Amino acid sequence: MKLDYNPKTKAFILRVPRKDKALVKAAIDEHGLDFSIPDSTPNEAVLFTREQYAAVAYAMIDGVATGRAMSEVGWFVQQMKSSLAQESSRNFASPDGQELWPFQRAGVEYVLDRLNGGGSALIGDQPGLGKTAQAIVTANEIQAERVLVVCPANIRIQWAKQIRAWTTMPGRPIIYPILKSADGVHPRANWTIISYDLLRSPAIFECLMDTHYDLVIMDEAHFLKTPAAKRTQAMFGGQEDGLETRTEAMLALT
Repeated sequence: MKLDYNPKTKAFILRVPRKDKALVKAAIDEHGLDFSIPDSTPNEAVLFTREQYAAVAYAMIDGVATGRAMSEVGWFVQQMKSSLAQESSRNFASPDGQELWPFQRAGVEYVLDRLNGGGSALIGDQPGLGKTAQAIVTANEIQAERVLVVCPANIRIQWAKQIRAWTTMPGRPIIYPILKSADGVHPRANWTIISYDLLRSPAIFECLMDTHYDLVIMDEAHFLKTPAAKRTQAMFGGQEDGLETRTEAMLALT
C-alpha cells in the first residue's frame, strides 16, 4: 500500500493490492476515497481523494506516505499523533488531592497547544475517561476568569461539583448553574453552566452575548451536529452572531 500526492490534480492517490479486498472496501466505505477504474489494474486498486483528513489515516501508517504526500499532511499527522499520546511529562495546576492520569495530562497538553493564542480544540474520549477534569484543568492553565459550560441539562449539577473539585481559581469562585430561564445569568459568575435547550431562550442568550468569556466548553458537542438547529446557531451563529464571537477559546468534548 502506498499513498502519493499529485500536485497537478491536488489529489491524494492510494494504491492497494487488489487481493486486499478489505482494505479497498474500508478506503471507500470508511474513509470516502473514490475508486479509479481507468487507473486500476487486475493486481492493483487505485483510489483517490482531495480531502486531507481522509489521506491522514493512511499517512499515519509508517512507510505508507511518500515525501510528496507527507509534505501535504505532515502537520495533520503531527496533530493526530499528539492527540493520541498516552502520557505527558508536563505538570498542570490542580487542587491538593487531585491528580490527572498520564493520558489525561497528555490530553491537556494537546488542548493547550491547540488553544495557544486562542482557537479551538476537541477531546474525543470514551465515557468515563475524565474529559470534564481535563477541561477544568485546561481552564486552570490558561488562568481563565470567566468560563461558560454548555452541556445536557441532566449533568449541569454534576459539572458544578466537578468544578468545585478541580478549579484552582483563587478565593471563592462563583459557580452558577442556570437551571431554568427564571434564574437568569449571574453578572459576576466565574463559571456559568447552561443546558443546550436554555440557549434557545432569547433573554438568556442575550445576556450571555453581553459577556466576554475566556473559555467556552461544549460538553457532548455532538448535540451541535445539525447546522440549522437553534442551539447550533446560538453557538456558532446563523443570520446573527453566535457565542463563538464572545470567547477567546472553545473546547468541545464528546
